[in-house]
Amino acid sequence: MTEDCIFCEIEDGNRVKDDYNRHIIDTQHFFVVAGRGQICDGYMIICARKHLFNMSLLEEEEWAELMRLKSRIRRMVKEIYGCNPLFFEHGDADCTNRGGSCISHAHIHVVPQTLKKVPQMLHKFSLFYFDSPDEWKHFAVLHSPYFTLELSDGKIIMIHETNLPCQFGRQLLVTELGLPVEWDWRKGLDAGRMRRTIEECVQWRISCWQ
Repeated sequence: MTEDCIFCEIEDGNRVKDDYNRHIIDTQHFFVVAGRGQICDGYMIICARKHLFNMSLLEEEEWAELMRLKSRIRRMVKEIYGCNPLFFEHGDADCTNRGGSCISHAHIHVVPQTLKKVPQMLHKFSLFYFDSPDEWKHFAVLHSPYFTLELSDGKIIMIHETNLPCQFGRQLLVTELGLPVEWDWRKGLDAGRMRRTIEECVQWRISCWQ
């Protein structure tokens, strides 16, 4: 655990008492929580328990577990919210060389919204496309910092950039999808909606997780 990292604090449940930080899912190497500043119902964050700068640095066993977890989350989102989710990550190289993150701790955003085309805001960058997560991982581990977006149909898009603004992914999706919310989570925690996401997903996990 690293001091002054909110995800390390949330991973250590004894240090965080707020019920809106309650874990939705726990596995050996990951935990899932409701995203702060809910940009839509069911917005979640997959966090690595280990303090890494990005998910491309996962070891083989951890990576395989992440793939299983994402598969189950897809099923959960499909059955609760009626769509295949989007996944995005700001992959930092280190604490100062960031890919648009606020927190330099490996985490993936899960957004229950449908998007099957490249967002307009990405067209000004050099884009890399991948058909499989494994193909992406082999490339991304050598090209951080990065921003990566997995569309609803599974296509993966990545940009290798060092000057992305903080919360780039949230800005991107709120704009592209026309969501009527504030993209900056610091301007609105939305604890009530976080609690609703937790209750909906935990209830599904208890009744349907196999």
